[in-house]
Amino acid sequence: MRGDAEQSHGFEVLASWVREHDGRVDRRLSLQHDAASGTRGVVASADIEANTEILVVPWKLVIGGSGEASRLGTDDDDAKRMCALIDAYEHILATADPWYAPYVRMDGSMRGLPQPMLWSDAALEALQGLPPQDCKRHVQWYIRICLSGERPQEDLQESQLHALVSFITRSSDRGLIPVYDLLNHHNGLRNVAIDAREDSVAVVTLQKVTAGEQLYNSYGEGWSHELFRDYGFVEPWPQLWGIGDTLRYYFLLFPDNVVEIMPEKISMHDRRGRTLAERSAAAATRTASLSMEQLAEFAGAARAFLQSLPTTADEDEALLSSFTASSFPNVNQSHTFGKETMLHLAIDYRRTYKRAIETAMTVAMRGMLDNSRDEL
Repeated sequence: MRGDAEQSHGFEVLASWVREHDGRVDRRLSLQHDAASGTRGVVASADIEANTEILVVPWKLVIGGSGEASRLGTDDDDAKRMCALIDAYEHILATADPWYAPYVRMDGSMRGLPQPMLWSDAALEALQGLPPQDCKRHVQWYIRICLSGERPQEDLQESQLHALVSFITRSSDRGLIPVYDLLNHHNGLRNVAIDAREDSVAVVTLQKVTAGEQLYNSYGEGWSHELFRDYGFVEPWPQLWGIGDTLRYYFLLFPDNVVEIMPEKISMHDRRGRTLAERSAAAATRTASLSMEQLAEFAGAARAFLQSLPTTADEDEALLSSFTASSFPNVNQSHTFGKETMLHLAIDYRRTYKRAIETAMTVAMRGMLDNSRDEL
């Protein structure tokens, strides 16, 4: 495919640019298209051992990063640095700065499917009140804090929106890091980590990466609806869903309908160092240890919540089948998305959310049945 060849060439140009300016990019890294997910990813072309330094980027190439002490956080000073990062990248985009051309060429933030923060009001209403209920929070924060005022989103320049979306979806707490921010997210399969140094930021493998395996970083751990709000997707596993506005009831969802109901905090966040099979087994064991009362309370809350929604997952499925192919185009191409595309994404997400709750409710009810048999 021509698009894949262009992406591969663009990656090599970017890697050469980093190398030409005192950085290092492991030559076993390549950018490839994953047909299953429809996304691009950084893949190992040969085996890479654990603790291998696969990338070193000097601070002069990191947009918004000036050194090891530049780590972003949440206080007022950090807000200023975040605004400065967005402003710096907006200037690069608006002026077509040739210095960063290899980086900008590989920035797909505004290509592919639109982020929820860019959705129309009709698409947001189609979420039926499900979390996330604050899809516009980043745009509102940017206008209020970085632009010091109130204005409609429609008044923002294209370069401003582009810089904001890139900051939210691509930046680490060290800034926009060339090559590193092309890695995809997967909390369950994360295999690299950042090492910030005085003169550069490095990326190191956490474990052996075999040839053909994708390299993953983590965009952060938290609720699946927050990941969707910020990045526009739900990771395959583990998914952390909540029920109701207060998220009082929650669960982890793994492949093959394995559910950990009301997981303990440690199991929600300590996800590295174990295989999927081991994590799934631990999740099933935890759920099996719950009492009849705990399972019944959870199942009741799940059922009541699903019944409170305007449509069922099956009805959403039928709605999705009525959309035309043009409403859900190839994510590797650049498009001006219409309302139908955004509506399709909203319905697909709410269907996914409901299916997850249905699965958890079924597991809880099965556990209740097993408990009742044990009591006989």
